[in-house]
Amino acid sequence: MLEVGKGMSPEEDRSHFFMWCMLAATLMAGNDLRKMKSQTLDILTNKEAIAIDQDELGIQAYKLGEKDSVDTWVKPLKNGVALCFLNKSIKPQSVSYKWTDNPLTDGLSGMVINFNKATYKVHDI
Repeated sequence: MLEVGKGMSPEEDRSHFFMWCMLAATLMAGNDLRKMKSQTLDILTNKEAIAIDQDELGIQAYKLGEKDSVDTWVKPLKNGVALCFLNKSIKPQSVSYKWTDNPLTDGLSGMVINFNKATYKVHDI
């Protein structure tokens, strides 16, 4: 059950929710829906994040790597890929990710993405 809106910081709430979406988990709110703040409602009703969670392939994200307390997670999607940079530190972190140096291959879905051979749109959710 999601812990969003039950006392964590807004950043922790977002991280918690988005990781559940990356893992294709069941999204069940665990907070009091009658008393939730608007920022909690915004997190729990983020249509783009929910679309990642409920993607037709139903494949969970996998951890691609970790650097300076930032995990990189990849989730194959029917029409692309979702990348999540999860900062596990209490301090803000800068992330530098060179797409062309990081082709993605997923054995489960058969997805192969080579950023040197195709153009992709990047969208921050």
